[in-house]
Amino acid sequence: MGTPKFFNTLGFLMAKGEKAIGLDIGSTAIKVVEVKPKGDGFQIIKFAHRPIPPEIQENDAKITDLIRDLFQSSGIKNKKVYLAVSGSNVAIRRTTLPKMPVAELPEAIKWDAQEEVMFPLDNAEVDYYITGEKMEAGSPFLEMVTVIAEGEFIRRQVHLVKNAGLHLLGINAFPLALMAYDNTLSQTNEGGEVTGYIDMGAERTRIYFAAGSDLLFFREIPSGGQNVTEALMQPFEDIEGRRIVVEESRAIEIKMEHGLPEEGATGGTSEGITFDELFDRILPVLNKQAEELYRSVEYFKNMFKRDDISRLTVSGGAGGLKGFYRFLSEMLELRIEQFNPLIQSNPPVTGVSEEEAQMIGPSLTAATGLGLGACDKINLLPEEFRPSIKKDLIKLARVAIVPLILIGLVLFTGQMRSKVEDREATLQSARQQLSQLQQSLSQLEAPKQELARLEAQKMNLQTRIGEMPLGSEKGIDFPKIFKELARRMPSNASLEKVSYLPAFYEGNNEDEEDENSSDLSLLNMEGQVFGDEVKSLDTLEKLMARLEKSFLFSRIQLVETVELDGSLYSQEGLRFKLIGFPAERGQEMPL
Repeated sequence: MGTPKFFNTLGFLMAKGEKAIGLDIGSTAIKVVEVKPKGDGFQIIKFAHRPIPPEIQENDAKITDLIRDLFQSSGIKNKKVYLAVSGSNVAIRRTTLPKMPVAELPEAIKWDAQEEVMFPLDNAEVDYYITGEKMEAGSPFLEMVTVIAEGEFIRRQVHLVKNAGLHLLGINAFPLALMAYDNTLSQTNEGGEVTGYIDMGAERTRIYFAAGSDLLFFREIPSGGQNVTEALMQPFEDIEGRRIVVEESRAIEIKMEHGLPEEGATGGTSEGITFDELFDRILPVLNKQAEELYRSVEYFKNMFKRDDISRLTVSGGAGGLKGFYRFLSEMLELRIEQFNPLIQSNPPVTGVSEEEAQMIGPSLTAATGLGLGACDKINLLPEEFRPSIKKDLIKLARVAIVPLILIGLVLFTGQMRSKVEDREATLQSARQQLSQLQQSLSQLEAPKQELARLEAQKMNLQTRIGEMPLGSEKGIDFPKIFKELARRMPSNASLEKVSYLPAFYEGNNEDEEDENSSDLSLLNMEGQVFGDEVKSLDTLEKLMARLEKSFLFSRIQLVETVELDGSLYSQEGLRFKLIGFPAERGQEMPL
C-alpha cells in the first residue's frame, strides 16, 4: 500500500489487452462486467446486473450468495476480479507532503489526514499516487492524491468476494474507475482540461472533477434515484378524483418504464396516473438535484479558479432515468456526455433491447472501468490478501517444481535488484535532506515558538469545549445525525435549523419526566413544509411518523405550526417546530 508496484505475483503477468473483470457491489444492486481493451476503446465480453432486495441489504451471507449466483447465471468463468469502494468509509484527498522514504509515506498520509477523516486510522488501508513535485523553502515536496479506507469496511468487502468463491486482485477507488473508463473510451482527459464525472446512485449522487490523472475535487449529494421513487409513492388523484397510492415496487416500475415524460405528453400509467401528473411529481426532485450539481460546479470554479471545465459525464443507475439526460442538458450550461458501456462497447453488446441498454447501461460504468484500469494507480487490498510469488509457487509446485523455482528465482532476483537500487536512491535522498535540514535548522526557532503557542491555544480551547453543554470525549456525531434527518425528510419539506436543548427545557410541559432522557439533550428542529393546508399537515404528520421510526428518537413532539409569510415564500405552507426525544438506553443519539 503506497509502495512501488512490482510484479509481485504470477497473477499479474498477463499481457495487455487480456480480459479482466470489474465487480461493483452497490447499496441496491450488484454489477459485474468482463471486458477487454480493443483498439481505441473496449469490448464487453459478458455482463450481469442484479438488484439487491431491501430485506437482505445488511445480510452479508445473502449478498455473498447473490454474487455467486450472478457469476453462475452470467456464464463468467474467470474468478479473478477487481473491486471498487466509495462512500463515507473512504476518504479521497489531495495533499502535499515533504519528500521522504517510500516506507514512511503511509503513516505520514494518516497523520496529515487525522483532522479530516471521521473513521479510525489505526487499521486503515492507505494508498496514493504522485501527481507532481515542487520545491518549498529549498526542500522538495510531493504533490499526491491519497485514498484512505476504514480497515473493517475493506475487510468486509474482501470477505464478501472471497466467500463467493472469487479471487480478489485489487480494490480501487470509485472515481478512478470512472476516469479509467473515460480515458479508454475517449482519450480526451490526458491534458490539462477539467472533466466533471457525475455518478448518480440510488441514495446519493457523487460529482468528481479531474484534470489528466489529477483528481481535484469531490462532493457527495444525499439525493439519488430513491428520491424519485419516494415522490412517486405519494398519493395521486385520477381524472375522476379517486385517490391512487402505489407501493414502492410499483413506483420503481413506473420510474423505469416512463421516467420523466416530456412536458405536455398525453397518456398515462395503467393505474390512471397521467403523464402530466408524473411530470409534475418528478420535476421538483430533478430540479433540486440539478441545482445541487450547478452549485458544485460553481463552487469548484471559485475554489480552484478554473473555468476550463470542458464537459460533464453522467453515469450510475439513476443516470439511466428516461428524460434525465435531456433535462440535465437543458439545465446546465456545459457539454454533457452520457456513459453507457453497453452501447459504447466495440462492437455494442447484443442480446439486450435498446430500452434495457439505456436503463441499466450507465450503471455498469464503474465495473467496466475497474476491468480496464486494473488498479494501476490505487490498490487498497490489504497485504495479507494479496497474491505473492511464494503462494503461487506452492500452489503449482506439484505440477512443475523446477521451472517454477527458476521463474521464482528470476523474479526474486529482479525484485532484490530493484529494492537495492531504491534503497541507494533513498539513502542519497536522505543525505541531501539532512544537508538541507542542517542549513535550515537556524530558521526553525520561530516556527517552534509559534507551534508551542498554538499547542497552548489548542489545550485552552479543548478545556473550554469540555466545559460546554454536551461536551464529551467523543463529541457529537453530527454527520450521522444529519444524514439520518436527510434520509427521513419528505421532498416537499426542509429543515432550516437544528439545535440541542436541555432535557427539561421550559417549553416541555409533560407531567411525567422521561427517565431515559434525563441526562440527554433534546433535538430542536425547525423548518417548513410546502403545499396547501391539507397537504402541509399530511406531510408534517408523515415527517413525525418517519422520525419516530428512526433510531435517533423515542418520540417526536410538535411544538408549533405557523402559516408561511407570503412575502417571503413563493408557495404556501407551514413553518413548524419539533422536539425530538432521545431513544431508549442503548439506542441514544450517536455521540
